[in-house]
This record gives sequence, C-alpha cells and structure tokens, in this order.
Amino acid sequence: MWNKAFTSTSTSIGGTGPETGDTTRDEFDGDGKKIKFELSAKPLRRQLALETPPGRTRDEGTDFRVDYATGIVAFESPPEKGRKIVVRYYSGKGSGEVQALRLRLVYSLDVWGSEPSEMGSFANQVASAILLSRESLAERGIQLRLVRGRDLPLENGESAMYCKSLECVAEADMQVRTPYTRMEKILVKKPEKQA
Repeated sequence: MWNKAFTSTSTSIGGTGPETGDTTRDEFDGDGKKIKFELSAKPLRRQLALETPPGRTRDEGTDFRVDYATGIVAFESPPEKGRKIVVRYYSGKGSGEVQALRLRLVYSLDVWGSEPSEMGSFANQVASAILLSRESLAERGIQLRLVRGRDLPLENGESAMYCKSLECVAEADMQVRTPYTRMEKILVKKPEKQA
C-alpha cells in the first residue's frame, strides 16, 4: 500500500471557522447603591452580553463600561434594589477559533502473487476487506471508496510474480482549534537615538 496523491481544501469560510468555547455566566443582585461588579473571570474578547432585568439587553458604552483588564463592570447608575443582572462572556476557558480542511488521499494497494489464477482471489479478498471496513471508518468521519483496479505490467522480464493494483480514495475532515490567548500587557520601547 502506498500513497499516490494527497490534496486538501479549506472548508472554513474566510479561512477560519466558528468560535468555540464555554460561555461564562455571572449573576448579580442590584442593591440600588453599588455601581461596580467584579466578574468571576476576565472577559477574553469584547463580546460581552449584559441583561438587567434578564431579557432586557443593555448597551456597553451607554448603560455600562467594562474594564477588560480587571474584569470589572461599572454601571452609569446603580441597578435598582432586587434587580437581577446577568452577564455572559468568553472567559478564555476552552475558547478558540476552528480552522477546517477537507483531506483527499489516493492510495494504491498492490496485491502480488505467483499465479495469475490466485490474483483474482487475493484482489477480491482485499476489496471485501475495504467494503467491510467502510462503516466503521465512516463512524470516525472517514469515507473510503474503491475507485478502480488494474493489472500491473511485469517489469524486468520477471514472469514468476503477478500484480493487481487497487486504487482507493479516502476523504476526511480535519479540524484544528486555535485557542485564544489573553494579551495581558503591551510594552512599547522608544527607539534608541543613533549617534
């Protein structure tokens, strides 16, 4: 068995796929005085949803501000006493972006034998094994097809060996998740003056 060809195609829209990860949900109770609330984790990206009361979305920059470095949500005016505050955001736990490829591999399975009559039997056994394995491979996301077979010509005048070559195509999707990392600090240095 040997790999004859290999191709891959990006299946992600625009080169990247959807975002993944767990959304963190924090709940607070307004007391009519407090305007700052500390989230249980620092938000990873500027994709934060805040509702108060639950079901009524508030606007960042108008109704509240977020210090993404400290994880503090500050309201313009204190939420009313007994008013529930719900905040949803990516905290970095398992968050990332998915990139996907469609892989297509072409394999040649060469079956050798010393008698022409046994070559048909061997080739049938190999084709049967391929067909029987298709279902278990499909459960793992791999599609396998037998696309053609042919007799290979004998080389160097060797008459004692015969070969049937079976060509198979295997296709599968591969996904790679790139985790988001938090940028904690940016240092900017002044360029040194040249003398």
